[in-house]
Amino acid sequence: MPRKYWWPNSLVEQLAIMVNTLGKIGGYQGDLGLTNGQVQRIEELCQTFIDVYNYVEACRETTGSLTEWRDDYFYRPGGGTPPNAPPYGAFTHPANSAAGTVTEFKGLRDQIVNTVGFPEAIGDDLMWLGSEVAKTIADTVVPTVKATPAAGNYLASIVVSGREEADGWDLYILNKGASTWVKFDHYTGKSVDITFTPTTPGEPYMFQLRIQLRKNNLNYGQPSPAITVTVNP
Repeated sequence: MPRKYWWPNSLVEQLAIMVNTLGKIGGYQGDLGLTNGQVQRIEELCQTFIDVYNYVEACRETTGSLTEWRDDYFYRPGGGTPPNAPPYGAFTHPANSAAGTVTEFKGLRDQIVNTVGFPEAIGDDLMWLGSEVAKTIADTVVPTVKATPAAGNYLASIVVSGREEADGWDLYILNKGASTWVKFDHYTGKSVDITFTPTTPGEPYMFQLRIQLRKNNLNYGQPSPAITVTVNP
């Protein structure tokens, strides 16, 4: 089953991976065949990420405190002793830290995960593998169709959403009073402008349409619900 990309966009979720890895990588040294140096380096990278993250968060809290300190200094009723400024500490670099922490961590992770026989259970526990994504079951796919008539020329813009893995779609039409759906044409892409042929030229043309998705020259999923469209001369 396919998986999402393992490294998240959210810093909070990235922090969770680093904290989790720091606490567990040593316990998997034998299972993964890692050297002492590899384990140590992974732990150093995790600790660097955690320390830098926490420092920035502390600075943000200090920024809020600085605003309160400034306002107290400027506007405290009745005056009095000036307030003490909140502490703003310098950053202490962790052991063996270097720029490019995440890049190096990802590289080590990729090297380990791509080793033949890498246990997925350990990868999941370390949070080094993305969550599994269930493949779309083709039989359950139902497209959504929107038709927007133009002011004239029997023209309408058709937009087909929810196509999943389809590589095209067939447009079917049911004329007013008819009992049989007729294939109008085949299209690819999400949207197309279509000129329809009226049953009575010069008068508005009302009909129903629905979409059948296609993939590899075969029907894909279920037909869309029918919608009623009126195009104008």
